[in-house]
This record gives sequence, C-alpha cells and structure tokens, in this order.
Amino acid sequence: MPDAELVERLKSHLADEFSRGLLQGALDALVQPNVNTRVQHFSVSMRELSNHSLETLAPDDDAIQGCSWYKHDKTANGPTRRQRALYASRGGLTDAFIRKELDLDPKDFHQDFASAFKELNKRTHLRPNTVITDPAKIEDFANEGLGALCEIFDVAKQIREQLCKKIEAHLHDEAVKQFLNETIDSLDILGGRYETGIVFPEEMRVVSINANQIRYEVSGSVDVTIHWGAGDDSASMDENFPFACNTAAPVTTPLTFDSNLTEMKVDTTGWHGGDEQ
Repeated sequence: MPDAELVERLKSHLADEFSRGLLQGALDALVQPNVNTRVQHFSVSMRELSNHSLETLAPDDDAIQGCSWYKHDKTANGPTRRQRALYASRGGLTDAFIRKELDLDPKDFHQDFASAFKELNKRTHLRPNTVITDPAKIEDFANEGLGALCEIFDVAKQIREQLCKKIEAHLHDEAVKQFLNETIDSLDILGGRYETGIVFPEEMRVVSINANQIRYEVSGSVDVTIHWGAGDDSASMDENFPFACNTAAPVTTPLTFDSNLTEMKVDTTGWHGGDEQ
C-alpha cells in the first residue's frame, strides 16, 4: 500500500466526499488480488480525482475565460486543468500588475504548474500494454502518483501565498488614505466633532481573489481627538480606538480600494464603558 502520510496529506486537500471516494477507489484498486491491470485501475481513478478536484477548486468556466491571462487551448473543451489551478492561485490578476507592482514573473507560475502536471500525467495516463505487477514497483508508482497530485495543490497554495504576501505589503498607504476619507458613524456619536490623528493599520489580509475583484480585511487602531462645546466651555480628549475595515478593489487596480465597497468600523465600546447597544 502507498505511504500512509502521503495519503493523509492528499486527503487534507480534498474538498468533498466524492473526491475522498475517488481516492479510496484508487487505493482499493491496488489491492485487488490476481489483477494484473490494477495499476491501470488506480491511474484511471486518480485521473478522475485530479479532474474533479480542479473543477471543484475553480468551477466557474466563464470567470476563468474572462481573465486577461487566459488563452484558449484548441485541444480542450473549456479551461484546462492547469488553467483551473492558475485561477485558484491568482484569480484575474493581470500579468502587468504582477510584474510591475509585485516584482514577480507570471511565467514562473506557468512553469511551476507545467512541471507538476507533467509529473501527474506520467502517473495517470498509462498505456494499455503497460503492466506492473511487482509489489514494490506498484507501491512506488502509487506514491509518485499521489505525490504528483499533492504537488499541484501545494504549488497552487504557494503561488497564492506568495502573491498575497506581496500585495499585503503594499496596502498600508491605501488603508490610511481610505480611513481618512471615511466618515465613521461610531465616532460621530462621541462628541460634537472629532479629528483623526495617526492611523495604524496593523494587519492587512487578502480574503479572496476572483476574476474581477480582490477583497481585503484591514485592522488596526487610530488616534482620535474628540471635541465638545465651544469657547470657554470647550473641551477635548485624545483617545485611541481599534478599527476594522472590509473593502475590495478591481483586479485591474488591486491597490486602489473601491470606496463604494468599503465598510469601516471603529470599536468605541471602551469609551462607553461596555458593549455598544
């Protein structure tokens, strides 16, 4: 039987019971007694598993085909498995943005996936006359097939994390700008007027990337001066409040938040001495 840790690693990537059933079917095929073609049966199940997994990972054909980087493959009916994996990694982010703003080369992504899919195809497209009966060779073949599919998921995750890390590092100034442009209802009720001071964005996270939009969550704190009254009766106080922001930007300009899709909340419960009602 294949390596148990490798099997569990692949299971952790699978999204539904159907996928897990396909994997179990592939593994069961390997232990069929007196069946010389059990490696072929394993390969067929693994091929179906890879196809279904990638369709689940990136199911929207229209979205994939609408991306600027998409090129139709005349041999395929719709997006290829590699294009689905690319979409799961980068959504609709343009090559120009990735090169210019993030200083990454999109060609590297394609090459990484090309290598991973080449290895997967070797383990899932056996010729009919290819027969492997030696138990040690069967186990090696199965491990290589399972590992190749794991590699697809791992490459997709690595590319996604690399892109998100680079993008998040560019969000500080835009987060400050967006905060200063917003009128915050929870601050309006504190006094007659307020002034925002230094904005401290502390965590900036990419939530999702699709064909048209990239969504963010930003959190941090802001210095606020609250004013009451006028003239001799005026008073002011300096405070610092945590804030949270949900926002989005088009994939064509991912570092410019859309104010119409921005929700900024400042937590003033500390000022009120308890939970806000």
